[in-house]
Amino acid sequence: MPNPVGSRVKKWVKEIFASNPCYKLIDYKASDYKISVSAETGVVNVNLKELSRQVKEVTQATAHAKMLDDFQYLLCREVNNSADDPDFVKVLKRFRIVAVTYILRLGELLEQIKTDTKNKKLKQELVRVSSRMSRLIYKLEAALEI
Repeated sequence: MPNPVGSRVKKWVKEIFASNPCYKLIDYKASDYKISVSAETGVVNVNLKELSRQVKEVTQATAHAKMLDDFQYLLCREVNNSADDPDFVKVLKRFRIVAVTYILRLGELLEQIKTDTKNKKLKQELVRVSSRMSRLIYKLEAALEI
């Protein structure tokens, strides 16, 4: 039986890279947090102020996601500017795919957590995803010599 969560993320990643526009996936205003697959399609809308009171792990995970969103946007722009170096473009695209996947996975988790804030398995998965996002940020910084 296919994993419906994984298949949704896979579908969203394909949608993002099919049109390949460079835009930020996360729109964050005040305490409202929106992750979008396209400029028009919202994946998840969350009131972070309320949710982070109930689930403390949300704050760090969303901070990592916002950093990765900045990176994926810059990586996209650099891919478009570096067409003359296919090996470099390939590395950039790989990093961007992973960053986008983590952001979308976080969106799914937030969607699930906001309906079940007491679920320990969801909280554990949130911590795992946040940790992986943090490691990716360090790898990106090292690879791009930031």
